[in-house]
Amino acid sequence: MEAEASVGSAPLKSKASGAGLQEKLQAIQDWFYISGPSPMVTAMSHKSQLRTLFVFGLAIFAMLSQIIMHFKTLKRGISKLTKLEEEAEERRANTVPMTPAMFAAQQNQEESQRQQRMADYRHMLLEQRRQNIIAAPARQPEAGRRSHSVPRSAAKASRAPVRVQSVERA
Repeated sequence: MEAEASVGSAPLKSKASGAGLQEKLQAIQDWFYISGPSPMVTAMSHKSQLRTLFVFGLAIFAMLSQIIMHFKTLKRGISKLTKLEEEAEERRANTVPMTPAMFAAQQNQEESQRQQRMADYRHMLLEQRRQNIIAAPARQPEAGRRSHSVPRSAAKASRAPVRVQSVERA
């Protein structure tokens, strides 16, 4: 305010005083943020830009990490495939052609081995069942849950008398 009062009362006499006046006006305008944006306004606009940049940076980072992860998975798969191809090449190089008689003998041997494994498995299951039956304690059915093959005791054999319809109602 003081600068405004001095500007209004200062006479315009020479160029030196005009330059001084212009400097004073520029200082007043800068003080009132007339000639440029307020530092707070600038900071707020930068804040929204920084927030946008930060969010986009996070999104780009997430996408890049996904791409890198899938690239590593692809490299592992390719290395496994090349290893399998090399093993297959070695097997092909080491194999000898088979005659039909040798092929039939091998098939018969595989079939007999499969049947033997199945017989051994069935025998093992049968032994387990036998052991479970021997180890299981004898169970007595509960009073209310008797099976039909168990005879009832004499006391429970008597049932309530059946109601007979009276002749008068019929």
